[in-house]
Amino acid sequence: YIYVYLGAMLVSMSIFDAATTFDNRILAPVFVILLLTLVTLLSWLWQRKLVWMRVSTAGLTILVGYFFATNQIRQVQSTRFDSEGFASRIWVQSETLAAVKSMHVDQVLYTNRPTLLYIRTGRPSYALPTPVDTALDQARPTYASDVAKIRADVLNGGSAMVFLGWEWREDLEGLAWHRELVAGLDLIGSYTDGEIYLAIP
Repeated sequence: YIYVYLGAMLVSMSIFDAATTFDNRILAPVFVILLLTLVTLLSWLWQRKLVWMRVSTAGLTILVGYFFATNQIRQVQSTRFDSEGFASRIWVQSETLAAVKSMHVDQVLYTNRPTLLYIRTGRPSYALPTPVDTALDQARPTYASDVAKIRADVLNGGSAMVFLGWEWREDLEGLAWHRELVAGLDLIGSYTDGEIYLAIP
């Protein structure tokens, strides 16, 4: 099963979605199989009824239990003071999202994080395009026309751009992408966790 699953993931990453990475969430089924394999091995060793095997099995069981227990304790301690993902304190108390909530409901929004914006504000939005399609790891052929359409929409006064987080500041490509999108627009709000741009008549 592990070989089939990892092989399928490699095919998916190579052909369908280059943005997929081998993180803990993706590898969760593999971890479950490895845990079941370990339990089966420990059970087999215990049933051998040899003293040294039972002592080894008991020691290994205690070691594995300690490992999982300490990991769970650290996880509980970290989430006790702050949740993860969209429920984390930075987004629950976000100044940018608070400003979005006060904007006119008919105003169309474009953002770099549409799912986050919708979950925290209930406002639908459109994703800002990027030069590279991360799913295919290829240049996006419609990027220039998509940017021109969005900028025209914002410049006409019916829309706004909302940037959540500062990931785009991490490299020169991100800075150039941001600069291209907001050229000629008015910065109406700069906050600790984002920015909002629109065109003021």
